[in-house]
Amino acid sequence: MKIIIVDDNIEKTKRIVREITGKFPIARKDIATVSCANDARTLLENQQYELMILDLNLPLFIDDEDQKIQVTIDLINDMNNDQELNKPHHIVGLSEYEDMVQQAKEIFDDNLWALLKYDSESNDWINGITNCLKYLISDHNRNEAPSQVDICFITALAEPELSEVLNLPLNWGSSEPLDNTTFITRGTLETAKKKYSVIAVSASRMGMVSSSVLTAKIIGLLKPKFLVMAGICAGINGKVDLGDPILVTTSWDYQSGKRIFSNEKSDFLVSPHQIHIEEHIESRFRQMVQNSSLLFDIKKSWQGNAVAHELKLHTGPMASGSAVLADESVVKEIIRQERTLLGVEMEVYGFYYASRNSSNFRPITFAVKSVCDFADEQKNDGYQKYAAYTSARIIHRFFLDNIDDIDKM
Repeated sequence: MKIIIVDDNIEKTKRIVREITGKFPIARKDIATVSCANDARTLLENQQYELMILDLNLPLFIDDEDQKIQVTIDLINDMNNDQELNKPHHIVGLSEYEDMVQQAKEIFDDNLWALLKYDSESNDWINGITNCLKYLISDHNRNEAPSQVDICFITALAEPELSEVLNLPLNWGSSEPLDNTTFITRGTLETAKKKYSVIAVSASRMGMVSSSVLTAKIIGLLKPKFLVMAGICAGINGKVDLGDPILVTTSWDYQSGKRIFSNEKSDFLVSPHQIHIEEHIESRFRQMVQNSSLLFDIKKSWQGNAVAHELKLHTGPMASGSAVLADESVVKEIIRQERTLLGVEMEVYGFYYASRNSSNFRPITFAVKSVCDFADEQKNDGYQKYAAYTSARIIHRFFLDNIDDIDKM
C-alpha cells in the first residue's frame, strides 16, 4: 500500500509515520512525505497512492512563508479534474483550525473522504487515521479476491443495445436468472492466450438510477474484472458523426446544481462532479483512434442500411442527464459546462459513480456509446441500431487486442 503525507508540520508528519509503521505492515519506503502542494502534484503525476493524509493549510511551494486553505482546495480540484494526476483512492484531511474544517467539509463530504480536527494534545485524530487505514487494508484484501467473471457488458436497453452485444461472436448461452429481477447471458471471449468469461445484462429501464442500481448489484454478486457499458448517445453536431463510437473519458450529471431566485428571475447554478476513467484504458483507445483499417472493417461488416460517411472513433467527455434531449438550446447550455463535450446520454455517470464507490470490489470500468442522433428537432430512431452495433464492435475489438496485457497488470 502506497501512502502520501502532505503537511508542512515536520513533527506531525513524523508522528503519523511512526504510528503507521508501528501498527501496520507498511514499509517506510512506501510512505512519501512532502511539505507543499507543488511537490505533491509532482509525486501524483507518477504514482498512484491508496491514501493521502492532507493538511488543509499548505504553502504552494516549499519556500513560501504563507499557508492558505485555498492552496489545498486547488490541489483537491486538480486531483478531481486533471487527468495527468493520479487521484488517491482515499484522502484524510487534517487541520487544527475549526474554520478551515468547516470550509473544507462540503468538498470532503462530496467525495466520501474523512476530515479530522488536529490537536497535538489529543489522540483522536491519529486514531481516526489508523481506523481509516484498517478499513483500507481490509478493503484492499477483499479486492485481491479473484473475480467471478472477467468481463461484464451492461446496457440501458434490451433493444437495440443488448441485442447487438449478443450478436458478438462470444459463444453466448441462453438467458438465465441472476436473482429474482435480473437475467444475464453468459459467453466466452477467446484470445490466442486465454479464455475469458463474459456476461451481458440490460437494465430494466433507462436512466442513471437504474444503471447505478444494476451496476452495484453486478459488482456485489459477480465481481467482474472489467465492467463496460455499451450503447447509444446523442452527439455534438460538427464534432462527431452518426454511428461514431465515443469512449467516455469523463462523465458528470449536467443537471446537478442549485436552483435559485435572483434579480426577479429563476437561475440555475451548475455544480458538476466529474468522474474520469483510468489512464491505461484511455491510452489504449487513443491508439485505436488511429487504426483506420479497423474502423473500415467494422463499418464494412454492417449488415443494415448503407452508411455513406466513414466511421471514426473518439475519446472525450460526455454528460449524463435524466431526460431524452431533442432541443439544441439545452445542448448548448451543457457545452458551457465543458467546451470539449462530445455527447449527451442518460446512464454513464450513474454507472461510473456506482463502480467508483463500490465498497468491496472495484472493477476496471469504462463506457463506449455511439452517436444515434444530435439531440435536435431532427431526432429519430434511424441510426440507433447502427450506433449500437458500432459501440459493441469497438469494445469487442478492444478486448481482443488488449485484455491479455491488461490482465497481467
